[in-house]
Amino acid sequence: MLLRHRVHEMLADRLSWVQYPDIRADLQRRRQRQPFFKYAMPLYQRFALLCFGLCLILIAAAMATVIGVCLWSLITA
Repeated sequence: MLLRHRVHEMLADRLSWVQYPDIRADLQRRRQRQPFFKYAMPLYQRFALLCFGLCLILIAAAMATVIGVCLWSLITA
């Protein structure tokens, strides 16, 4: 639900001259417009990006481990 809808409902609760918003029609319109993925991209390219991201996470974890071990050895020495 959008913030606009929540504000509109709050105003409708407190002010007699404000009508409740038609949320269902707006939500159905938004669902029809938005595809599952925002940008069209082949499946193999999505898989390659996933693998690339996982490799970067593994490299960052390895670097953090090495830096942590170095700091630990400096502190305990």
